[in-house]
Amino acid sequence: VNKLTQRELDILTVLGTGVRNEEIADKLNISAHTVKAHLYNIYRKIGVNSRAQALIWASRHFPR
Repeated sequence: VNKLTQRELDILTVLGTGVRNEEIADKLNISAHTVKAHLYNIYRKIGVNSRAQALIWASRHFPR
């Protein structure tokens, strides 16, 4: 968990609301391209290949 940056954690949190990259970008005041770059880095760091897998990983590491 420590390997993710604060911005990556922010994106992972918004990702959990089920919105598209463009909506994540609008919410965080960044470009959709930047969201894609962060998602790529998140997937690589946590060892997943999809949004669904990233959300499962997040639910296991950040239980509500």
